[in-house]
Amino acid sequence: MLEEIKKVDAPEFLFTRIQQKIKDVEKNKFSINLVWTFAASLIVLLVLNVLIINDGTKTKRKDANLAEKFQLTPTNSFYNE
Repeated sequence: MLEEIKKVDAPEFLFTRIQQKIKDVEKNKFSINLVWTFAASLIVLLVLNVLIINDGTKTKRKDANLAEKFQLTPTNSFYNE
């Protein structure tokens, strides 16, 4: 069976086509400045989200304290224990 196998010739310019495709992939990479800018943007967005969430919880606590001062119930329960 091995004697029946024949040598196959590669198409012309195959190696240069492969090299060109590798170069095209390298061209599509992001620059390091773009990567750092994107990372910094994500960090800023994350910090802003944390600050907004913390501010929202403080506002809820203030509202609950105000309701207690005016003897209002912060829940919808009509039954007192």
